[in-house]
Amino acid sequence: MTRRRGVFNLAPLTITNSHLSNNTSNAQGGGLYNVDDAALTDTTIDGNRSFGTGGGIYNDGARGARTA
Repeated sequence: MTRRRGVFNLAPLTITNSHLSNNTSNAQGGGLYNVDDAALTDTTIDGNRSFGTGGGIYNDGARGARTA
């Protein structure tokens, strides 16, 4: 079985009016793996999983993620 995460983010990212669901990662961040700034507005993250940490969101950046 191939496992793919939803979004792998290395640069500033904005997600609006979206749905990240049913993604799987072999490592961290099934739905979103974030290294830089990430802004999520009106976005649902559900049903994601990882075999490491952060099934929905894994934030590996010093800057962080914000939701509205």
